[in-house]
Amino acid sequence: MAATGVVMAGGVAAAQAAPARAAKLSYQNFIATAKVTSSTHKKLRVTVSSTKNKTGSLGVDVSISGGPEQHDWSFKIKRSALAVNSKHAGHLTVASSATHGYGTLKLTFSKRSNPKKHSCSGSSYNTQTALKVAGSVHFSTKSSGSGSWGKVSFGGSKKKPLSGALYAAYGSTTACGSYKEPCQAATGWDLYGNGSSLYGGTSGSKGFLGASKSAKLGSYGTRTDSVYLSVPKPVLSGSGAKATYKVTGKGQAHGTLTFAATSAPSSYKQTCYVKKKKSSENVANFYSSVHSHGFKVTEQVFGAFTIPTKDASFDKITTK
Repeated sequence: MAATGVVMAGGVAAAQAAPARAAKLSYQNFIATAKVTSSTHKKLRVTVSSTKNKTGSLGVDVSISGGPEQHDWSFKIKRSALAVNSKHAGHLTVASSATHGYGTLKLTFSKRSNPKKHSCSGSSYNTQTALKVAGSVHFSTKSSGSGSWGKVSFGGSKKKPLSGALYAAYGSTTACGSYKEPCQAATGWDLYGNGSSLYGGTSGSKGFLGASKSAKLGSYGTRTDSVYLSVPKPVLSGSGAKATYKVTGKGQAHGTLTFAATSAPSSYKQTCYVKKKKSSENVANFYSSVHSHGFKVTEQVFGAFTIPTKDASFDKITTK
């Protein structure tokens, strides 16, 4: 008697295997970038992106070319605004009404080269396709004052296309894993509250500082303002409940912040990687008070960041 799933044919057993089920498309993300001069003569970099999964969204990122300041607008749009065919060509069409007067996009695209495939666990995989982009983008930052970024416009043609990319995920969106944090000795700090988030720390022998805040645009979107700066390396002094941490501003950050531990640190281990090999590092987390010595972070547009004075902490990370 033949076993279940096996057919006896000519005295030879032939296994009947169901064909592998193809992974379904999970999402698509279109991106195009250009360097522009705004209506107020600012040298800016503009990136437009649109993601299509169960819903549709549009992102417009405007930043200083080679500089530290950027502003990101996010809008809810119809899924049909981004259309992609089986040949990785399509269009992104967004009317002024969808952005409530911020701008319009009329872009078409086709593949510049064949998709690059990255296999993940199981049958899941990602693809990345380089694109040629034609059409136009018109967008108003709706900023005012002497430092206004004004309006930005750019476009491409079939003869002189813009560069773009199309990213797609098939199957599980988590099957390709996540970023693997490298093991390294470092310090860090953060402040939250009053609508702003500030953070920073050390990276090798250098210091960095970041700041962000968000503004709700009615029921249709948000704008996120952010600054990322290189600053002098923060100084950690003392230990235990007497530890202090001093941050000194530079560029669009002015003055100093001094953190003072309010108790002995809580300690724990966290996963990190050395040449893709899993390891761990030690973290000492200090809850602290913070005192501002004329500290502020400014922007060219949309105002300075409010400096929180609560929910402050700093960390010391060691690898041995």
